[in-house]
Amino acid sequence: ADGLTAPGLDHVLIPFVADLRADPELRERFLAEIFHARRATTEATLRAAIARGEVRADIDMTFVLDALAAPAYFRQLFGHAPVDRLLVEQTVDMVLTAIRTS
Repeated sequence: ADGLTAPGLDHVLIPFVADLRADPELRERFLAEIFHARRATTEATLRAAIARGEVRADIDMTFVLDALAAPAYFRQLFGHAPVDRLLVEQTVDMVLTAIRTS
């Protein structure tokens, strides 16, 4: 959440997303250098949990990664509720409840 609470980010995020839609080269660079790199660390953690038997092996990894990130981006885009540590904890708890083994 810390990265999504920077002062002024709310004024930058929406135009940046629009720029990504309008500029395929910028979009590809962003996806390669930032987006996929950040998701890869979370995916590695989830795969390790799968290997330890803590998380179900049949999860839809793309969906789970999206589910972990989406609430923070949604709140940042619409500004209807805070992006804070509580949001992060609630999101992780909810996702883990859905994907953990017994």
